[in-house]
Amino acid sequence: MLDELLHAGDEVIITISRYNREWGYNPFPDGMKAVVIGFAKTYSGTTSHAWPKLLLGNGREHTEFCGHLELINKAEYRRRYERWLKEPHKSRE
Repeated sequence: MLDELLHAGDEVIITISRYNREWGYNPFPDGMKAVVIGFAKTYSGTTSHAWPKLLLGNGREHTEFCGHLELINKAEYRRRYERWLKEPHKSRE
């Protein structure tokens, strides 16, 4: 769902789950700040997901699972989330 709330230009903090790290996914330390610069579509069966493309603080571009991201601006996140709850969604129909 966070992929529906993020916009290009948003600042996020990346925290990789412990589970992923234990399985060897360690792209960088937790707490890395990044800016959303776009979205990459991935397809799994009949569904598609948007993974945010990020510009990391070190200048590198990276695409990351939105479950590892947290919007820095909490007030903006709450505003978008409340608006999202009021909108009809295919998954809820």
